[in-house]
Amino acid sequence: MKAINRNLISKLLIGFSIIMLIPVNSFPYLYFNGSGEGYGGGGESAGIRINENNTIEMYVVAGAGYFLNAHFSVQFLLRKVEVQDLKGMDYNEIQQLLNLALENITSAVETYQQLIEIAENTPYNPLAVDKLMAFDYEGYMKENGLNPFIFKTLAGYLSRGDITGTFKKAHSSMAEIKNLLVTIKNDVSFDRLPALPVFWQLNELCSETSIFGSYAARVFQTAL
Repeated sequence: MKAINRNLISKLLIGFSIIMLIPVNSFPYLYFNGSGEGYGGGGESAGIRINENNTIEMYVVAGAGYFLNAHFSVQFLLRKVEVQDLKGMDYNEIQQLLNLALENITSAVETYQQLIEIAENTPYNPLAVDKLMAFDYEGYMKENGLNPFIFKTLAGYLSRGDITGTFKKAHSSMAEIKNLLVTIKNDVSFDRLPALPVFWQLNELCSETSIFGSYAARVFQTAL
């Protein structure tokens, strides 16, 4: 194995080690934290704050972990594309990054599919839904300087109490990220890169998906 590939593996292992040192129940503080409180008739409003032992919350934790790991690999990949004119392009290295990203985004897609199936068969907590429907989304967005396009998309779901819809939106975005990675991988297998718009789309979609989940966490934390 080339030295540059060993260096890549070392850097990724360090990065993943840092991520894995974070307690697993910390992930949903960044991505869909507290969404489990909207299900099952429990929640803080009933005097019982749903924790990581709640089934839905556990799937949120797992899905967030896989997505954040995939996002980490994607950012590393994009960096390699950005500096290719300075440092050249090692396609074996790019393949390794793509494989890691695909492995994690595939797990994220599968986890969110399971999450959606469970959520669709679990009744909402009506008290939590009432709070979400009454929340001042416009005021919160302006007060915190949030991205209007992304936040209003989220608000469109939560203002009508459709928590499961936000999971479906995230799942759809993750599936699209996976498709873009497959497209890139197919070209890289022939030692070539796809056109730049594919990388622009991948970068923007990963960022939007991450921010969407982060905004959801903000709302659940504030409203519930």
